[in-house]
Amino acid sequence: MKSIRRYLVIILLAAITLINFLAALQGYRAGMDQAEASFDQQLINIANIVSVVDTFENQEILEFTSDILAFQIWTSSRQLLEHSTGTPQVPITHFESGFNHANFSNYRWRTYGLFDELHQRWILVAQRMDSRYTLAESIIIESILPIAIGIPVAGLIIWFFVGSGLSPLYHFARQLHEKQAEDLTPVTLANPPQELEPVLQSTNQLLQRLSDLVTREKRFASDAAHELRTPISILKIHLHNLLHDHPEIRKQSLELQLSVERLEHLVDQILALYRCTPDQYIAKFEIVDLFKIAQEVVAQQYQSLEHRQQSIELLGKPVQIKANPFAIDTLMQNLLSNASKYSPENSELRITTGQKDGQPFICFEDSGPGIAKEEREQVFERFYRIPENQNLKPVIGCGLGLAIVTNIAQQHHAQIKLGSSSFSTGLAVTVTFPGADKQ
Repeated sequence: MKSIRRYLVIILLAAITLINFLAALQGYRAGMDQAEASFDQQLINIANIVSVVDTFENQEILEFTSDILAFQIWTSSRQLLEHSTGTPQVPITHFESGFNHANFSNYRWRTYGLFDELHQRWILVAQRMDSRYTLAESIIIESILPIAIGIPVAGLIIWFFVGSGLSPLYHFARQLHEKQAEDLTPVTLANPPQELEPVLQSTNQLLQRLSDLVTREKRFASDAAHELRTPISILKIHLHNLLHDHPEIRKQSLELQLSVERLEHLVDQILALYRCTPDQYIAKFEIVDLFKIAQEVVAQQYQSLEHRQQSIELLGKPVQIKANPFAIDTLMQNLLSNASKYSPENSELRITTGQKDGQPFICFEDSGPGIAKEEREQVFERFYRIPENQNLKPVIGCGLGLAIVTNIAQQHHAQIKLGSSSFSTGLAVTVTFPGADKQ
């Protein structure tokens, strides 16, 4: 059942049609019986009229029944005195009082016999059966025709009122359809019908449970990340002091240093992922310049790039979009950080901003090993990391960078595309934002 409205209309129309058909059938039978009685009475009247006629010199009385009516006058000794035009010379029915049936002149006839005691003669009259049925059916069809025409009209009326009755359900469905992914507020309906109240209550209870679950998850991630920062900082201080007092173990402690840095990076990324949830920034959209934010991001990471002796080139022109400045800054920080980390020392990086087909974009290119085509879909999953390249130093990461980028892009209705960079090797990450007419 794909449509409740269509189902109800079909069922109601089927019920109405069936009831009308049964009523029409009963009416047809009753109408035919009533018509039969009327026609029989007509035969009786004709027989009575013929019985009081003394002379048949006026040919009109002989001809008025020539088509569908016939009569004969017989003496008591069975001699034919008069008959209507076209009537055979033999008796058209038995010499019996009352109704009967007969066949003559290629038709089936309803007959009536009357014995005129005053004149001692038989009056035999007949009426064609087909004319009876034609007249009766035309009368009955005329009475049934309004019912047949009324069924489509009833269908339109039912369609309208069923739709009106289901309007709260349509309104309810429209509210759910228009809800954003982050909107878990209850659904409200003005004067909901009794049948819809359980569905409305169940839906709102589900939304409330989801809201509580998401809130607990966010609170846990935020609190855990904040609480972990303190022991990590203390651990870094103790590690620094230990290396200061015992420089001879610096080489042996390299793995420990990388683990602490990786843990600190993981905590920072979890915090960034939490801050990039829609309810944190979706209401803070404003006009921002991609080129300007890219300049600021390059300035912030320039020291790290210089430490790895990497050169970076910023190309393009100012291009504006409507977005959250912090979110776009976080997106660019992650993409530039990935491009730097996964490129060798003394490599080249490039950032390009501009518009293509009326859509603003920003592209990050590196000269690292790139990502195989079969892995390009997986890298957007949380905590997924591509295998370490033996030609590069161990890369500190937790597999959340591109997940954060994807989350931010989705909230800005942007598209991310991975491809090959314009360098001899490397990856190009292009983020395309919707045009100004769609923002």
